[in-house]
Amino acid sequence: MKTMIALVFTGLCAWSAATAQIPPYHSGVKASVTTIDEAQPLEAFDELTPSRGSSNAWFPDFKGYVRANIRYPMAAREAGLEGVVYAEATVKTDGGLADIRIVDGLSYSCDREVVRLLSGMPAWKPAYRNGVPVEQNVYMRVRFQLKPF
Repeated sequence: MKTMIALVFTGLCAWSAATAQIPPYHSGVKASVTTIDEAQPLEAFDELTPSRGSSNAWFPDFKGYVRANIRYPMAAREAGLEGVVYAEATVKTDGGLADIRIVDGLSYSCDREVVRLLSGMPAWKPAYRNGVPVEQNVYMRVRFQLKPF
């Protein structure tokens, strides 16, 4: 009986550790020692625009592209599902997206739609380091929201 209880307890501990809600995306904040009260929440943006003098990869009017090309999945629409899908991709030196990955999904159909949407995007403006284009990971979010009738 003791062995059975020990196995159940170990299984529960392993399950809770495996399903912990740890954000897998990174903020652009430099590492520093902060307390829990000082820590800023992580952010992802609907529209990726460059700051003045920025050398990061960007896409002009990301939000407009998403609005014009997104197809709300029928299964999600019928279920009344709304939310945000977080994705990451690598912007290649030629501006193409590669290694598209869902970081935090909403549903299978919504996740597949985001992958389809990002796979068909036109070229981005690549990141530059010392005047040379380099690959860079970008993090983005796509919001699924039903419009009221």
